[in-house]
Amino acid sequence: MDVLEQIKNQYDTLSKTQKKIADYIQQHTNTCCFASLKEIAAATGTTEATVIKFSKMIGYASFQDMRNQLKERTPDWTTPITTEAFSDLPFQELFRRNKTQQEENFAALWKTGNEKSVKDAVELLQNAKKIYCVACDFSSALSQYFYARFTRLGLNIEDVGSKSTTEILHSLAFADEKDIIVVFSFAEYSKMTLAIEEYMSVNRIKILCFSDNESSPASLMADVSVVCSTRHFILLNSMMSVIILIDLLAVAFFNENKAVFINHKRKLDKMQRYLFEKKVMPLDRMDPL
Repeated sequence: MDVLEQIKNQYDTLSKTQKKIADYIQQHTNTCCFASLKEIAAATGTTEATVIKFSKMIGYASFQDMRNQLKERTPDWTTPITTEAFSDLPFQELFRRNKTQQEENFAALWKTGNEKSVKDAVELLQNAKKIYCVACDFSSALSQYFYARFTRLGLNIEDVGSKSTTEILHSLAFADEKDIIVVFSFAEYSKMTLAIEEYMSVNRIKILCFSDNESSPASLMADVSVVCSTRHFILLNSMMSVIILIDLLAVAFFNENKAVFINHKRKLDKMQRYLFEKKVMPLDRMDPL
């Protein structure tokens, strides 16, 4: 039984302080397997003695024994960041490996049944009254890109990915069954994003998910899941394939909903003309696409 399974099985028996260590290991597994006893104690606000006691509490002879077990199982639960990131590679090798990895990710896009998923996603988008983009941390950059791409096509979108927790709650409280939630969730899956998705699913709000695996927690809760290969040999995730699929979805949506774009463009032109006549905005060419 590995460390994460040991933690899960014994979590309810741990003290409040020990649960802080358990939570930290579960959320930062890919770095904990390289961290020193001192580093983990500092990161969890505990002492080295407490971390050692925790290691023994979940069934290991020592902290070193627990950390070695984490290292042995890294291929099962993480990307290659844990095995490559701490070694120095010549630039030529970095260039070659990055090229190979991105080519593999790109090829994988067309092997995951995404054709049907993209078609289903277009149907979700065109039937939605309003669209909410949900993401956390690094994935927020993707929710912003999605927002920029689809607002220019005439969709009513709110990106809550970069908002504070309070602002997120106030925004999503308006969501109803005529809306959809677009979720961006990649390893190491944000608990906040998954909790929001679960709440929306329980309340019968449709969910479109971009994730790195069809069996990821986010994919399993979604009505439509678009799978993007995000593997990288150093970085935790590469986002290029996600951007490619967002663009593909935008093209597919535009192809079937040109009237939505034309109507949106007409409104934009009318507003811009008014502001130009008020001498508060130049009449520059606007390209909604």
